[in-house]
Amino acid sequence: MAKKSIFSSDFSGMMDIRCSFHSLIALLVTALIVGAVYLTTESGYLVKEDDLVLNMKKKRNNSNDSKCDLFSGKWVYDNESYPLFNATALLEKLRNKRLVFVGDSLNRGQWVSMVCLLDKVIPPGLKYMHNNGSSLITFKAKEYNARIEFYWAPLMVESNSDDPTNHRLPDRIVRAQAIEKHARHWTDADFLVFNTYLWWRRPQMKVLWGSFNSSDGIYKNVEMLRSYEMALKTWSDWLEIHINRTKTQLFFMTMSPTHERAEEWGSSKGGNCYNETEVILEEGYRGRGSDPKMMQIVEETINKLESRGLNVQMINITQLSEYRKEGHPSIYRKQWEPLTEEQISNPLGYADCIHWCLPGVPDVWNELLFNGEALLEKIRGKKLMFVGDSLGRNQWESMVCLVESTISPSSKSLIMQQKQSTLFLEYNATIEFHWSPFLIESNHDNPFQHGHSNDRILRIEAIEKHARHWTEADILVFDSYTWWLEPNVTLLWGSFGSSDAIYRNIRMRLRPYEMALRTWSDWLEFNLNRTKTKLFFMSMSPIHSRFNGRAFLEKIRGKKVVYVGDSLNRNQWQSMLCLIQSTHLPLSSKKSLISKGNFYIFQAIDYNATIAFYWSPLLVESNCDDMASHRVDDRVVRIKAIEKHARHWTDADILVFDSFLWWLEPTITILWGSFGSSDAIYKKTTMNMRRYEIALNTWSNWLEINVNRTKTKLYFMSLSPMHCRPPSVRRGEILGLEQQHCYNQTEPIFKEGYWGCPSNRGMMNIAESRLDKLQKKGLKVQYLNITQLSGYRKDAHPSIYRKFNHQISEDRLKDPESYSDCIHWCLPGVPDVWNQILYAYIMNPEKYY
Repeated sequence: MAKKSIFSSDFSGMMDIRCSFHSLIALLVTALIVGAVYLTTESGYLVKEDDLVLNMKKKRNNSNDSKCDLFSGKWVYDNESYPLFNATALLEKLRNKRLVFVGDSLNRGQWVSMVCLLDKVIPPGLKYMHNNGSSLITFKAKEYNARIEFYWAPLMVESNSDDPTNHRLPDRIVRAQAIEKHARHWTDADFLVFNTYLWWRRPQMKVLWGSFNSSDGIYKNVEMLRSYEMALKTWSDWLEIHINRTKTQLFFMTMSPTHERAEEWGSSKGGNCYNETEVILEEGYRGRGSDPKMMQIVEETINKLESRGLNVQMINITQLSEYRKEGHPSIYRKQWEPLTEEQISNPLGYADCIHWCLPGVPDVWNELLFNGEALLEKIRGKKLMFVGDSLGRNQWESMVCLVESTISPSSKSLIMQQKQSTLFLEYNATIEFHWSPFLIESNHDNPFQHGHSNDRILRIEAIEKHARHWTEADILVFDSYTWWLEPNVTLLWGSFGSSDAIYRNIRMRLRPYEMALRTWSDWLEFNLNRTKTKLFFMSMSPIHSRFNGRAFLEKIRGKKVVYVGDSLNRNQWQSMLCLIQSTHLPLSSKKSLISKGNFYIFQAIDYNATIAFYWSPLLVESNCDDMASHRVDDRVVRIKAIEKHARHWTDADILVFDSFLWWLEPTITILWGSFGSSDAIYKKTTMNMRRYEIALNTWSNWLEINVNRTKTKLYFMSLSPMHCRPPSVRRGEILGLEQQHCYNQTEPIFKEGYWGCPSNRGMMNIAESRLDKLQKKGLKVQYLNITQLSGYRKDAHPSIYRKFNHQISEDRLKDPESYSDCIHWCLPGVPDVWNQILYAYIMNPEKYY
């Protein structure tokens, strides 16, 4: 989603920026191991099985190995749980040193990102920003005597666009063979991060031989690629002659992609990043804004420098950034001049689809800069080994990519045997993968010819063939899960090929897995050096259905989906509409959204598909049934009456129910009879469990009698947890993990198994029991348990950023907790995950339903 950019032209005010880095993105699942080894955390993580990301080629002696992109762009969300970036460690690395970003506004964006990432750990009095209007802007961490600077040189060489503020000129001119005006300001830096790409994007460049003030200068229009090549040659020549090779580390950022043509990712022609809220899901997507020929020139230039003994590490951020069409400032960019009414009426015309929001994509670029080297330093003289199946190999490849970015090709080698090993010579560090999909011995142990036949034979008590190869490692990362999913395996006692071996076909999947892990754990117990080796086991990798709006609409073509319940179910309904809109429906598609009675109805007209929300917070009839005016002091429920609501949704093809929050009121009045009837009976009750049970019984009875079992699929959402302080807890009391308030929360809860006090297990048990009884009567209602996974997300509520229907008083404004919304959820956010789960059930009913 486009967010307002935090940087502006007034860099002297940079210290006022709140650099509260709460990025939702991560690199890859290697974050776990980096975190475990480098940050000494011990956490599990779920990875997704894919085919090999990398095409690793053999490298023997010192021949050139294949380049490995610094990631293919498989984004994993929620980086805060496994942070790669350690600001304090980087400041230590920069102590008494100078880091300079040299380039255009995209490199300036990355510099701002780096300043924000570091700023948060530096006390206010120990930093300053200096900008005297020149091309150089300096941020200094006084305690560390560390300078992080940006130098404006958009074309790297000298040009008529070198003024940091007044550089928008119609006729761009470069002195392709002159760089000294710029280079004198950055040559003595300890770390240099270059970029130049965007400003070259025109068919021809006017090249000047001579100086701008000279009357005899020679101007020539030169084809862009050739002029780019000339400029990089000038830059590389300067580096070769002037850089201190024992002091300065050099990095070059590859091209930053743009998202200015929506038709490239399947949206309507004429669109761009405006209104985009989701990443591009097409694997390997590459827009036309990224020029491979320019990238090739950069690679060739850097390779030539390396052959002459100067290493410039290319940080390939292009592919991973290509997917992020939603990561640009869009219309929230800083406008240098007031927009005209005509411009305002056409947001597409002034949306910024080139630069990036912060926090955002440039934070990940900065994570790539220094972490590989830090990890290699941590494993100097050691062996890190991944042991397992193709998922473990996937993770090994990711780790290799992460660390190989920081060292020269001559300092590493790749050997492919039973163990696939990468040796980093300078650090005497080895990162290996050992193929052992079952951990124990099997007939699938050949890493290159293991097939996927159903005839899986396991020596359930034999592990030494594998274990002798990894027992001496310093860090061991195991995984074994996917290969055990075959319903039948054959267990072997004895040796392969032995005449007296005993074979037994087993259908019990869990028992052989348990036996194999027992063999593995026994070996570890007796053979591992406990003072030397650190052990990790990766939890199972789920196989998901990624949300596909087009596929979903095809699935519900000619059908009606209805969410029935309270505002949390409405929250989920809104999420579903956003998911569909963002992944498929273009602006030009035929659709409608109307409000009618208790209904909100969305229709995708081209598919004749309806996705509706029906307001019925207690499922049964109540005095809270008016969708607009439902806040009443005395809640009254007709606990045996549901037909007023049910007649509106019974004929739906897919029904998604929820009802929990509105039952938490301590006292509710139960009504037998009709509202307004003189002989109605009212009874105040505090028995919240019993009244909830009676209401669900009324609901289930209706379903049993009235729902078409061959047509309608039924789902019931478990309770959505809250993160607000109960009234019984006074302010100032120390809260344990049983309850936390969402205000000002920026991280999930990390305690595994956390269960907040509003998450009422008793009510969940009632719902589950009711659904079990329905199933025994032949009616299946799929229970979607989203409670536990949502319980950790105290950071994901709207808090004080909720929509208010009335003015907040002065007194309440002084107490943000009093009006924070810690019940509903931000979008995009947690309800998207609920819908991902629902999507998997709807798309694969034969597998899940």
